[in-house]
Amino acid sequence: MGIRAVVFDLFITLTDFEAERCRPRFTDELAETLGADPSAFSSLMRATFTDRVTGRMGDARATFAALASRLGCDLSAERLDRVMALRHEQQRRMLAPRSGVVEALGGVRRAGYAVGILTDCTAETPDLWASLPYAAAVDAVTFSCQVGHRKPDPAGYLDIARQLGVEPRDCLYVGDGSSSELTGATAVGMTAVLLTTPFDVDFRYDAEARWSGRSIAGLHEVERVLLELRGQLGVTPHD
Repeated sequence: MGIRAVVFDLFITLTDFEAERCRPRFTDELAETLGADPSAFSSLMRATFTDRVTGRMGDARATFAALASRLGCDLSAERLDRVMALRHEQQRRMLAPRSGVVEALGGVRRAGYAVGILTDCTAETPDLWASLPYAAAVDAVTFSCQVGHRKPDPAGYLDIARQLGVEPRDCLYVGDGSSSELTGATAVGMTAVLLTTPFDVDFRYDAEARWSGRSIAGLHEVERVLLELRGQLGVTPHD
């Protein structure tokens, strides 16, 4: 059939780089509001990443109550309210699209391809989703915290393909290489391409350090990759 849909990662792949660089500062601000040691809180956030993005710790409020408990913080309901307000404000900033991203997604759709997003995320992302610019620019989205699995587990890839009404082999997957996502996409039959970014492997969770497949320097190159793949297969997205 050829490529009929393009699936994008979300964080770093589509989001604002400057906001991403603020992540360590945001973590420190959360620690201060919680009344926790910043270093201990940062370490706990990393250690609980999988549990948080697969929904095992519950919604955002339950998650931060549990984190505070593990750190021995005396967390009143009022303080937890402040933590949640700060967390959602930070996440809204972290989720802002880079300049030109929404237009790039629109270009892929206008070329005749379905567009999906597959993201490893905590509960705040689906909470905010309807108010974000991506919501009107894509055909489907899969959140790891709702599926109960994170990349590179096949579950998320299979779910987004199902939502888009295509087989995994009909999908081009585009990501920055976090969470071994390109290997995961390839394993279910998708064609994967690495988007190079300013962030090294130490900045990202389980980054794909040895990717030898296709790579692009910007989202504007996705349509070129689609044209190349179409030429190789001799089909159009509607065939």
